[in-house]
Amino acid sequence: MTHFTCKAAKMFLLTALSAAMMTGFAAADSDLAIGLGKTTGSGLRMREQPNTESGIVYKMEKGVTLAILGETENGWYHVSFNGKTGYVSSEYVDQIDAEINDYAQVNGQDVFVRAQPSDDADILNTIEDKAVVTVLGLEDDWYSVKCKYGTEGYIRSDSLNPADNGGAALEGEAITYGQVNGQDVFVRAQPNDDADILNTIDNKAYVTVLGLDDGWYAVKCKYGTKGYIRSDFLNLTSSNGESGSSGYSSPSAAGNSAVSIAMSKKGSRYVYGASGPNSFDCSGFTQWVYGRVGVSLPRTASQQWLSGPGTKVYKMSALQPGDLVFFRNPRYANGKACSHVGLYIGNNQIIHASSSRTGVIISSLSSGSYTRYFVGGRHIG
Repeated sequence: MTHFTCKAAKMFLLTALSAAMMTGFAAADSDLAIGLGKTTGSGLRMREQPNTESGIVYKMEKGVTLAILGETENGWYHVSFNGKTGYVSSEYVDQIDAEINDYAQVNGQDVFVRAQPSDDADILNTIEDKAVVTVLGLEDDWYSVKCKYGTEGYIRSDSLNPADNGGAALEGEAITYGQVNGQDVFVRAQPNDDADILNTIDNKAYVTVLGLDDGWYAVKCKYGTKGYIRSDFLNLTSSNGESGSSGYSSPSAAGNSAVSIAMSKKGSRYVYGASGPNSFDCSGFTQWVYGRVGVSLPRTASQQWLSGPGTKVYKMSALQPGDLVFFRNPRYANGKACSHVGLYIGNNQIIHASSSRTGVIISSLSSGSYTRYFVGGRHIG
């Protein structure tokens, strides 16, 4: 059975587990994380029991990443954060995508990436033998894939072999941080107790969390080791232990200011080549907005992605208010790295200079086109 088939079975089991959790306190069965969530309000109270009358265990700020241990039938998550365990209402927590991607390796020379799952569809790219791609789905015996430099399309399933996720999965961006809660905790090569031990971590050491796979965190250690730590040996935190560091847990001051400025221009006209103050194209809009807060951006969307300031993120779940968000639609990219850019404002939405028909508008990233053509983001702070 291929890794992709195994993953489908895994998703079935997770669905069954979720259904079981709705019948009671399934979280009590295990301290392993089954998911990650981000708080949506400041001063959120973690309580001893899943109700508003029980005692307060801990107060958390907006944007904190929690480990979800289970869910109750009355709409509360059993969670863990910063060494504390309790319950928070699911109304104030957004689940985030921490799933480790599937990867595959091309098994032939000059394999075509096509625009649709058909041998007659347009060719978007040509991939060399043994190149690794990210697998997004399966449709009519064609894999939907994302290539190394952002091209998304379809490759015939007989032209790909499942690849070892162990190394590639650990190349992701930081989701949050964690602190080891036991002495001599093992970092393993794969997410299981039988895998090779890569390193041993001291109690209270900090690591960067890259993802979650079957109750194991994919992590990067201080001196570069990447591997897996069982989730019950790691307390999620909002910093990496260094003074003034907060990772991706909260938006930067520049990002917050940029969102406010961008929102003041909602409804402005779209004019190709314009960069404000009353009309914009997409990259002219982001350049103008960040210019108002003292941050200089290159002029085009591709330049902002490839050589702009800040830190790149590659998952929508890692975006924070004020982050630049980049897309590549092959129809409009003309061979460039990106075809569009917007500004993330929170709640899975961007504000952007969309087109001459709409001007500057707010759009949901849940839309199929934005999800399909997403390249990544830049966190500026």
